[in-house]
Amino acid sequence: MITINLLPKHLRPVKRTPIPHILSILALLAAIAGMVVVFGAVHAQVLVVRNQLEGPGGVHEQLAGLKNVVDEYNQLLSDKTKLASKIKAIEEITSDRIIWSRQLYNLNRLAPDNLWYTEIMVTSKKVEKLVPVVGQDGKVVMDPATNKPRMNKTNVDVPVLRVKGYVIETPDGRLDTGSFARAAEKDEEFSSLFQFEPPRVVDTEYEGYRVREFTFEFVIRKGGEST
Repeated sequence: MITINLLPKHLRPVKRTPIPHILSILALLAAIAGMVVVFGAVHAQVLVVRNQLEGPGGVHEQLAGLKNVVDEYNQLLSDKTKLASKIKAIEEITSDRIIWSRQLYNLNRLAPDNLWYTEIMVTSKKVEKLVPVVGQDGKVVMDPATNKPRMNKTNVDVPVLRVKGYVIETPDGRLDTGSFARAAEKDEEFSSLFQFEPPRVVDTEYEGYRVREFTFEFVIRKGGEST
């Protein structure tokens, strides 16, 4: 039987080939395969890095092993800061050339009979002090209103002579540290080198006796006695 299609050519159904669909599916499969390969490679790298960090002999284990070294380093930094402060105080003291044997004699000379020392030391402490403000050009900043240097509060280390000890009761029953303080302040030689600071005192007992424990601090003045 012969079939004749009498429809015009532009109305006849178009016969489509499956090749484009097949190519699209193959391209999609290739893309998925590529992503699987990339994911596998990245995952393998992650496992390697994680093993380097957390595995035996890894970075975490090495850091844990270095903890003592880090702690020791931090302690050395702290000790260095404290030592630098003490060295600075000692340098200031030695630059003033104080004859310490003479000052020990003075401390003994100024002490009343009912007082004895338990500790005499030279150290440093931080005090608040007004210092001129210095600009970025290294020059002192002037206040235009007063035409004087602009001042700013800061904490500085100053050398101090710290004296600790006890006093026992006087014949009239008093626990008196004031007599030593007044003698130290009025003595021209001693007061020219040391500035008296308010003392710290506490009443207590020592081997069954009523005593007053004291701590005196004297700020060491610059330009002290020379050799």
